Amino acid sequence: MVMQYLSSRRSWSWLIGVCLTIFMAPATAAARQPDPLFATSDVLKVTLKGPVSRLVKERDSSIVYKPASLSYLDNTGKTVQLDVGISSRGNKRLNRGTCIFTPIRLILDNNQAKGTVFNKQKRLKLVTQCHPEYKKYEVYLLTEYLAYKILNILTDSSYNVRLAEITYVNVEADKEKVLHTGFAFFIEPSKRLAKRIGRKKLNIEETSARNLDGSHLNLVSLFQMLLGNTDWSATHGGRDECCHNGKLFGEAEATDVLYIPYDFDMTGLVNPEYATVAKNLKLDSIRERRYRGYCRNNDHLAANIELLNNRKLDILALLETFPYLNARQNSRNIDYVEKFYRIINNPKRVERKIHGWCHRSLMVEKTGD
Repeated sequence: MVMQYLSSRRSWSWLIGVCLTIFMAPATAAARQPDPLFATSDVLKVTLKGPVSRLVKERDSSIVYKPASLSYLDNTGKTVQLDVGISSRGNKRLNRGTCIFTPIRLILDNNQAKGTVFNKQKRLKLVTQCHPEYKKYEVYLLTEYLAYKILNILTDSSYNVRLAEITYVNVEADKEKVLHTGFAFFIEPSKRLAKRIGRKKLNIEETSARNLDGSHLNLVSLFQMLLGNTDWSATHGGRDECCHNGKLFGEAEATDVLYIPYDFDMTGLVNPEYATVAKNLKLDSIRERRYRGYCRNNDHLAANIELLNNRKLDILALLETFPYLNARQNSRNIDYVEKFYRIINNPKRVERKIHGWCHRSLMVEKTGD
C-alpha cells in the first residue's frame, strides 16, 4: 500500500484535494489551466431546486425544465444562487429499466455565472446516482469518477470532472420537497475541453485510425484495458456524431486527431450489476480484459507502458486515499489495477494479450450488446 488508509473519511478531504492537484500535473505544456469548477478536487456541496420529479418521470431530453436554481456556499460562506434550466440526458442510463434517477444537463446563463465557480459553464453534464436508495449505486458512481481521474493523471487531453454532493429539491405549485441528497459529478463540457487543449471539437460521423494521433490513441487503448472497458470505439458510433463514448478533437483532414473518451460505468473497474458483455467478444464477464487498440500504433506501446509505470504510484495513491469509499472497496480497485500492471510488465503477456488482440483494420465498429 502507498499510504495507510485514512480512517476519518470526510475530514481528510482537504488533503485529498492537495494530493490530486499534485497528481494532475500537466502532461503537455500546451494545455491551459482548467475552468474554476474543475480547478480543485474538493467536493462541492450544491442544492438543485426545480421540477426534478417531473424531469425524472417524463425523461424527455428535448425539454428544458424551468424555473430551477442551483445554489452553493462560496469561500466566504455566502450563498450563491444561479438560475438554471434542467433537462434529462443520457442513453442507457436514461432508460427507466436501468436507472430510477436520470442523468441531468444544466443550462446556465454565462452572464449570471461570471465571478462564480460556474464561470464559463453553459451546458453542463451531471452524472447522478442511478438508484439513490441503494449504497452500491453510490459505489458505482464514485468508482466511475475515479476512472476519469486516472485518465487525468495520464494526460491533460482528457475530460476533467468535479465531485459534488447534491441535495435535490422538487418544486411544484410553490411547494418544496427534499427528494434526497447524494453524490454526483460534473463533466467538463467538450467545448471547454477543446479550448483548454487548443483544438476544435469535430462533428463528423466516422473516421479512420490513420487520422487519429497514434500515441494518444495507444495510451487511451491501454487505459481502457486498465478499466476493463470494451464499450467504446474511436472510429464509429455515437447517436449524432462520432464516436461511441468519446469525442474527436482536431482538424477534419489532420492525422493527429484526438479521441477523448468518457462514460466509464460499463467497465470491469466499476462492475455495475446492469453491465452487459458484447457477445461477439466472447468474454466471460465484464471484469475480463480485452485490448481493443490498433496494431498500427504498437510502435508507441513501449513509451506508453513506461508512462503508465511512471504514473503508477500516483494512480495507486489516488485509489488508496480516496475517502468516500471504504478500505475494502479501495483495496478491490487497487487489486484490479495491479492485475493490469502485471500484464503490461510481462513481455509474454503483452505479446499475447495486446499484440495478439490489436485491430489490424483502420475502422472498427463499436461492440454490440
